[in-house]
Amino acid sequence: TTAVSIYKDDTLAFLATLPLGGRNITRDIMSGLSVLEETAERVKQHVQNPLDPTLVKDVQIEGLASSDAANYIAARVGEIIENIKVQFDYAAMPCETIHSIVALGGGMQLHGLQAKLEEATGLPVRQATCPQAITLRDQQYNRLPYVEVFSLVAEAAKRMAPGDTCLERQSYSTDADFEFADDNHADDNTQTDDNTDNNTPPANAANKRTGFANCVCIFNST
Repeated sequence: TTAVSIYKDDTLAFLATLPLGGRNITRDIMSGLSVLEETAERVKQHVQNPLDPTLVKDVQIEGLASSDAANYIAARVGEIIENIKVQFDYAAMPCETIHSIVALGGGMQLHGLQAKLEEATGLPVRQATCPQAITLRDQQYNRLPYVEVFSLVAEAAKRMAPGDTCLERQSYSTDADFEFADDNHADDNTQTDDNTDNNTPPANAANKRTGFANCVCIFNST
C-alpha cells in the first residue's frame, strides 16, 4: 500500500491509503516474466535505472533481461505516482501549496523513485530520517521501516507532561537500542543529548511556512 498524509501547521489535514505499492511491482514481474516471487523481488532491487527503461543496460539478472523487468517497474510506479498527485486534488491542496514531500517506507528504496516523484510533482522530495530526539545505539535499526515507528514514539514523548512516564517509553529506553534526547522527559534510564537545548530549532522548523503544507508518502512494499 501507499499512504499519503498531508500535514498543515503540524496537524494532519488529509490521509489516504492507496491499494498500490512495491508488492504490486513484484507481482507484475512475477506475472509478466513467469518467475517466483523471490526472484522477482531480487530482480526489482537490482535493476539500475528501472524507471527509465531506455537507459537500462540490458543484462541478465537471474536469467531475466533487465530491460523487460524495467518495463513492468516503470509502468506500475508511474501509476502509483499519478495516484499520489490525484490526492492533492482530493485534499483541495494543489502542488503550489505543498512545501515538500517526505518519503519513507521500504518501497521508497527503489532506484530513482524519489527523483521521479520530484519530477512528476515539481516538489522537493527528501527521505525520512530518524528524529533528532532519538539517538540510535544500534545502527541496524537506522532503516526506513523503523523510522515511522520512531517518529510516532518521539512525537508522543513530546506531548507527555514533565514527569509523566509510560510503559512503552521505559521499555524502549532500557533495551539499549535507542534513547530519547529530551530534557523534559529524561530520567535515570534515558541519557540527554547536549545538542538538544532551547537554542536548537525543531527538526521541522525549516518546513514551517504559513499557508504551506507537507506531504508524507509512506510507500510500503506490502
